[in-house]
Amino acid sequence: LIIGAIFTLAFFILLWGVKGLVLFLSSFFVIWVLANYIYRKISGMTGDTIGAVNEVAEVSALLFGLILSV
Repeated sequence: LIIGAIFTLAFFILLWGVKGLVLFLSSFFVIWVLANYIYRKISGMTGDTIGAVNEVAEVSALLFGLILSV
């Protein structure tokens, strides 16, 4: 998980510079909030909730990327 996050962060920074760092941190914050909410509600994660978090991560990265590109 940590290695994947480091590679993703490096990729974002190489492509977008400082905006990539902001994009990574904003998407990470959304994922962290959602995962904590799910964990509190059902006391764990299932395959379905992991898939939902993945989809929210993709949408948030695209949305924040669109906002930063304007």
